[in-house]
Amino acid sequence: MKILPAHYSLPGPSVAERYDRMAADLGKWKSKLETSPQALSSFPSYACQMAALAHALGKPAEEIRHWCRFALDSGIASLQSAFTPQGQAIEVSLSGDPVSLAALGEQSQFAPTDWRACFYLSLILHDRESRYFLIKNEAGMIGKKSPTVPHPWFGQISSLLVHLTLDRKREWENGYDGLVETLKNQPSLPPFVTAVEIPVLKLGEEIIHTSTENWDSLIEQALTAHSHFFAADPTRAEDPYGFIAWGPLAMQDFAATKGFGNGVESPYLPASLL
Repeated sequence: MKILPAHYSLPGPSVAERYDRMAADLGKWKSKLETSPQALSSFPSYACQMAALAHALGKPAEEIRHWCRFALDSGIASLQSAFTPQGQAIEVSLSGDPVSLAALGEQSQFAPTDWRACFYLSLILHDRESRYFLIKNEAGMIGKKSPTVPHPWFGQISSLLVHLTLDRKREWENGYDGLVETLKNQPSLPPFVTAVEIPVLKLGEEIIHTSTENWDSLIEQALTAHSHFFAADPTRAEDPYGFIAWGPLAMQDFAATKGFGNGVESPYLPASLL
């Protein structure tokens, strides 16, 4: 088993205080929804940060998984709200706690980046029902304009991940080859694409062809690229999103269902989520 360290060290008291403050704040989610239904759209991102902070702080596995579940459930609820006519009543469940809401419809701020995060979580938590719901509504999210979309190919990559998890080999190959050719012809690529997106695509290429020989090496490369990306900029170095490599983690969990092993140990791949 190869051990790959993270770019961050054990967080100090300020991070622990931040976690406690955020946990107390998100613990009031029901009252937040009563005063501002739009708050629902912020829950997936917020809860993902909570899961990452809990992991970095060495919290119990069930606490980390709780925040992942809350993030996924609130994402599913946000998606329901976004694709239901505004004002229509909907019934949703967050971590097993049912609640009635008025749908936001087109006013929802649920973004393509939130969809991707929830899609990864559905793979990590092995939640097939949520994954199929996300896939069913994927087309409506791909074309949605949002300032949070980090690059022009984000939607294409999300569609490729759908093809991967549905074992659509021909669609994957056509889309993958076309995207690779497009990216080759770019004069330059955003660091996020080269460090975060492309490594996930390479892992997907191995999975779709059931090629296990280079798997551990590609996981290591993906985690190294992730580490360099978040360590390179002081503003990203303490970003909770960098504490867990969500894409490689999702690919490792999905690959495990196909018989792939795991020969790399790293804080970026929490044992509680493998």
